[in-house]
Amino acid sequence: MTLAELPTYVVTLARRSDRRVRLEKEASAIGLRSLYFNTDLGLEVDARTLESSGHPSVELFPWELAQTDNKWWRRPMKLGELACSLAHLALWQAIADAAHPLALILEDDAMLSAPLESELDATLQELVVHDPAWDLLYLGRRRWDEDREIGLARLVSPGYSACLHAYMLSASGARKLIAADIRKRMMPVDEFVPASISTHPRPDVAAAVRPTLRGYACRNDLVGVLPRAVWGSETEATPFLQQVRP
Repeated sequence: MTLAELPTYVVTLARRSDRRVRLEKEASAIGLRSLYFNTDLGLEVDARTLESSGHPSVELFPWELAQTDNKWWRRPMKLGELACSLAHLALWQAIADAAHPLALILEDDAMLSAPLESELDATLQELVVHDPAWDLLYLGRRRWDEDREIGLARLVSPGYSACLHAYMLSASGARKLIAADIRKRMMPVDEFVPASISTHPRPDVAAAVRPTLRGYACRNDLVGVLPRAVWGSETEATPFLQQVRP
Protein backbone atom coordinates (compact mmCIF):
# COMPACT_ATOMS: atom_id res chain seq x y z
CA MET A 1 0.00 0.00 0.00
CA THR A 2 1.39 3.41 -0.98
CA LEU A 3 1.20 6.49 1.23
CA ALA A 4 -1.34 7.94 -1.18
CA GLU A 5 -3.63 4.95 -0.54
CA LEU A 6 -3.07 4.68 3.21
CA PRO A 7 -6.24 5.68 5.12
CA THR A 8 -5.08 8.24 7.67
CA TYR A 9 -7.30 9.42 10.52
CA VAL A 10 -6.44 12.60 12.39
CA VAL A 11 -7.37 13.72 15.90
CA THR A 12 -7.76 17.49 15.89
CA LEU A 13 -9.99 20.36 17.01
CA ALA A 14 -11.96 22.67 14.73
CA ARG A 15 -10.62 25.68 16.60
CA ARG A 16 -7.02 24.66 15.90
CA SER A 17 -7.11 25.23 12.15
CA ASP A 18 -3.45 26.27 12.37
CA ARG A 19 -2.51 22.71 13.26
CA ARG A 20 -4.65 21.28 10.48
CA VAL A 21 -3.14 23.56 7.83
CA ARG A 22 0.38 22.64 8.92
CA LEU A 23 -0.35 18.91 8.93
CA GLU A 24 -2.06 18.99 5.53
CA LYS A 25 0.96 20.76 4.06
CA GLU A 26 3.39 18.20 5.46
CA ALA A 27 1.17 15.30 4.37
CA SER A 28 0.98 16.63 0.83
CA ALA A 29 4.76 17.04 0.67
CA ILE A 30 5.35 13.32 1.33
CA GLY A 31 2.40 11.99 -0.70
CA LEU A 32 -0.02 11.21 2.13
CA ARG A 33 -3.37 11.81 0.46
CA SER A 34 -6.24 9.95 2.18
CA LEU A 35 -6.70 12.14 5.24
CA TYR A 36 -9.82 11.81 7.38
CA PHE A 37 -10.05 14.51 10.05
CA ASN A 38 -12.32 13.69 12.98
CA THR A 39 -13.80 17.18 12.67
CA ASP A 40 -15.01 16.35 9.15
CA LEU A 41 -16.40 12.99 10.27
CA GLY A 42 -18.48 14.47 13.08
CA LEU A 43 -16.23 12.75 15.64
CA GLU A 44 -14.57 15.74 17.28
CA VAL A 45 -14.28 15.63 21.07
CA ASP A 46 -13.40 19.04 22.51
CA ALA A 47 -12.67 19.34 26.24
CA ARG A 48 -14.31 22.78 26.26
CA THR A 49 -17.59 21.24 25.09
CA LEU A 50 -17.32 18.46 27.65
CA GLU A 51 -16.73 21.05 30.37
CA SER A 52 -19.86 23.00 29.52
CA SER A 53 -22.14 20.04 28.79
CA GLY A 54 -20.87 17.51 31.29
CA HIS A 55 -18.74 14.54 30.35
CA PRO A 56 -20.39 11.47 28.85
CA SER A 57 -21.26 8.35 30.79
CA VAL A 58 -17.95 6.69 31.59
CA GLU A 59 -16.54 4.88 34.60
CA LEU A 60 -13.47 6.81 35.68
CA PHE A 61 -10.47 4.77 36.73
CA PRO A 62 -9.06 6.00 40.09
CA TRP A 63 -6.05 7.60 38.47
CA GLU A 64 -4.35 9.65 41.19
CA LEU A 65 -1.71 7.87 43.28
CA ALA A 66 -0.63 9.28 46.61
CA GLN A 67 2.84 7.71 46.66
CA THR A 68 4.72 7.88 43.36
CA ASP A 69 7.60 9.75 41.78
CA ASN A 70 5.76 9.85 38.45
CA LYS A 71 4.22 13.33 38.09
CA TRP A 72 1.63 12.04 35.61
CA TRP A 73 0.34 9.50 38.12
CA ARG A 74 0.23 11.64 41.27
CA ARG A 75 -2.53 13.92 39.99
CA PRO A 76 -6.13 13.34 38.89
CA MET A 77 -6.94 12.77 35.26
CA LYS A 78 -7.46 15.93 33.23
CA LEU A 79 -10.55 16.82 31.24
CA GLY A 80 -8.38 17.04 28.14
CA GLU A 81 -7.16 13.49 28.72
CA LEU A 82 -10.75 12.29 28.83
CA ALA A 83 -11.47 14.13 25.56
CA CYS A 84 -8.37 12.67 23.94
CA SER A 85 -9.27 9.14 25.01
CA LEU A 86 -12.78 9.50 23.61
CA ALA A 87 -11.40 10.96 20.36
CA HIS A 88 -9.11 7.97 19.81
CA LEU A 89 -11.93 5.56 20.66
CA ALA A 90 -14.13 7.24 18.05
CA LEU A 91 -11.46 6.75 15.39
CA TRP A 92 -10.92 3.09 16.33
CA GLN A 93 -14.63 2.62 15.73
CA ALA A 94 -14.49 4.53 12.44
CA ILE A 95 -11.64 2.32 11.22
CA ALA A 96 -13.52 -0.83 12.21
CA ASP A 97 -16.73 0.39 10.56
CA ALA A 98 -14.85 1.18 7.34
CA ALA A 99 -13.30 -2.31 7.39
CA HIS A 100 -9.83 -1.00 6.59
CA PRO A 101 -7.19 -3.77 6.68
CA LEU A 102 -4.84 -1.20 8.20
CA ALA A 103 -4.94 2.50 8.95
CA LEU A 104 -2.73 5.27 10.30
CA ILE A 105 -3.83 7.44 13.22
CA LEU A 106 -2.19 10.83 13.77
CA GLU A 107 -2.68 13.52 16.36
CA ASP A 108 -2.48 17.03 14.97
CA ASP A 109 0.91 17.66 16.56
CA ALA A 110 2.56 14.90 14.51
CA MET A 111 5.49 16.04 12.38
CA LEU A 112 5.57 14.32 8.99
CA SER A 113 8.83 14.19 7.07
CA ALA A 114 10.92 12.20 4.60
CA PRO A 115 11.66 9.17 6.84
CA LEU A 116 7.98 8.17 6.78
CA GLU A 117 7.89 8.31 3.00
CA SER A 118 11.12 6.37 2.51
CA GLU A 119 10.88 3.79 5.32
CA LEU A 120 7.24 2.92 5.91
CA ASP A 121 6.81 0.39 3.11
CA ALA A 122 9.94 -1.57 4.05
CA THR A 123 8.96 -1.40 7.73
CA LEU A 124 5.50 -2.82 7.05
CA GLN A 125 6.95 -5.57 4.87
CA GLU A 126 9.29 -6.56 7.69
CA LEU A 127 6.39 -6.51 10.16
CA VAL A 128 4.06 -8.64 8.04
CA VAL A 129 6.73 -11.27 7.44
CA HIS A 130 7.56 -11.39 11.16
CA ASP A 131 3.94 -11.37 12.39
CA PRO A 132 1.08 -11.46 9.87
CA ALA A 133 -1.35 -11.11 12.79
CA TRP A 134 0.10 -7.82 14.10
CA ASP A 135 -2.27 -5.33 15.74
CA LEU A 136 -0.46 -2.05 16.39
CA LEU A 137 2.72 -0.33 15.25
CA TYR A 138 4.12 2.81 16.90
CA LEU A 139 5.63 5.14 14.30
CA GLY A 140 6.77 7.55 17.01
CA ARG A 141 6.63 7.58 20.80
CA ARG A 142 8.25 8.57 24.07
CA ARG A 143 10.22 5.70 25.59
CA TRP A 144 9.94 5.14 29.34
CA ASP A 145 11.30 1.59 29.51
CA GLU A 146 13.75 -0.50 27.50
CA ASP A 147 12.58 -2.11 24.29
CA ARG A 148 12.98 -5.82 23.65
CA GLU A 149 14.94 -7.05 20.66
CA ILE A 150 13.13 -9.39 18.28
CA GLY A 151 15.93 -9.89 15.74
CA LEU A 152 14.66 -7.35 13.20
CA ALA A 153 16.42 -4.41 11.63
CA ARG A 154 13.60 -1.87 11.77
CA LEU A 155 11.34 -3.11 14.55
CA VAL A 156 11.39 -3.80 18.28
CA SER A 157 8.94 -5.02 20.87
CA PRO A 158 8.19 -1.79 22.74
CA GLY A 159 8.82 -1.33 26.39
CA TYR A 160 6.46 0.92 28.32
CA SER A 161 5.98 3.93 26.03
CA ALA A 162 3.86 7.07 25.90
CA CYS A 163 2.49 9.40 23.22
CA LEU A 164 0.04 8.36 20.52
CA HIS A 165 0.82 11.05 17.97
CA ALA A 166 1.47 8.44 15.26
CA TYR A 167 0.54 4.76 15.20
CA MET A 168 -0.87 2.18 12.81
CA LEU A 169 -3.68 -0.25 13.50
CA SER A 170 -4.63 -3.40 11.68
CA ALA A 171 -8.29 -4.38 11.49
CA SER A 172 -7.78 -6.81 14.37
CA GLY A 173 -6.03 -4.13 16.42
CA ALA A 174 -8.97 -1.75 16.06
CA ARG A 175 -11.42 -4.49 17.06
CA LYS A 176 -9.37 -5.48 20.10
CA LEU A 177 -9.07 -1.92 21.37
CA ILE A 178 -12.81 -1.40 20.99
CA ALA A 179 -13.51 -4.68 22.79
CA ALA A 180 -11.24 -3.67 25.69
CA ASP A 181 -13.82 -0.90 26.35
CA ILE A 182 -11.90 2.03 27.77
CA ARG A 183 -15.24 3.59 28.79
CA LYS A 184 -15.49 1.09 31.66
CA ARG A 185 -12.05 2.02 33.01
CA MET A 186 -11.53 5.52 31.65
CA MET A 187 -7.91 6.61 31.87
CA PRO A 188 -5.47 8.51 29.65
CA VAL A 189 -5.38 6.70 26.31
CA ASP A 190 -1.58 7.11 26.35
CA GLU A 191 -1.60 4.68 29.29
CA PHE A 192 -4.44 2.44 28.12
CA VAL A 193 -2.77 1.49 24.83
CA PRO A 194 0.62 0.47 26.28
CA ALA A 195 -1.24 -1.50 28.97
CA SER A 196 -3.00 -3.32 26.13
CA ILE A 197 0.37 -4.32 24.66
CA SER A 198 2.35 -5.44 27.70
CA THR A 199 2.04 -5.47 31.49
CA HIS A 200 1.73 -1.90 32.73
CA PRO A 201 4.21 -0.80 35.44
CA ARG A 202 1.33 0.28 37.69
CA PRO A 203 -0.15 -2.85 39.29
CA ASP A 204 -3.64 -1.33 39.47
CA VAL A 205 -3.60 -0.48 35.75
CA ALA A 206 -2.15 -3.90 34.93
CA ALA A 207 -5.01 -5.54 36.82
CA ALA A 208 -7.62 -3.44 35.00
CA VAL A 209 -6.23 -3.66 31.45
CA ARG A 210 -4.95 -6.99 30.21
CA PRO A 211 -2.48 -7.15 27.30
CA THR A 212 -4.32 -8.32 24.19
CA LEU A 213 -2.53 -6.48 21.39
CA ARG A 214 0.34 -7.78 19.29
CA GLY A 215 2.20 -4.48 19.40
CA TYR A 216 5.46 -3.34 17.77
CA ALA A 217 7.42 -0.14 17.39
CA CYS A 218 9.82 1.35 14.89
CA ARG A 219 13.38 1.16 16.16
CA ASN A 220 13.84 4.73 14.92
CA ASP A 221 10.84 7.04 14.93
CA LEU A 222 9.37 7.73 11.51
CA VAL A 223 7.11 10.51 12.79
CA GLY A 224 8.11 13.27 15.19
CA VAL A 225 6.00 15.52 17.42
CA LEU A 226 5.73 19.30 17.68
CA PRO A 227 7.41 20.97 20.68
CA ARG A 228 4.86 21.95 23.31
CA ALA A 229 6.78 25.13 24.04
CA VAL A 230 5.91 26.41 20.56
CA TRP A 231 2.48 24.91 19.82
CA GLY A 232 1.09 24.43 23.32
CA SER A 233 -0.93 21.48 24.62
CA GLU A 234 -4.72 21.45 24.46
CA THR A 235 -4.75 18.47 26.81
CA GLU A 236 -2.67 20.02 29.56
CA ALA A 237 -4.47 23.38 29.38
CA THR A 238 -7.62 21.88 30.93
CA PRO A 239 -8.83 21.44 34.51
CA PHE A 240 -8.67 18.23 36.48
CA LEU A 241 -11.76 16.06 36.24
CA GLN A 242 -12.51 16.42 39.93
CA GLN A 243 -13.08 20.13 39.26
CA VAL A 244 -15.79 19.56 36.66
CA ARG A 245 -17.60 16.51 37.99
CA PRO A 246 -21.14 17.17 39.31
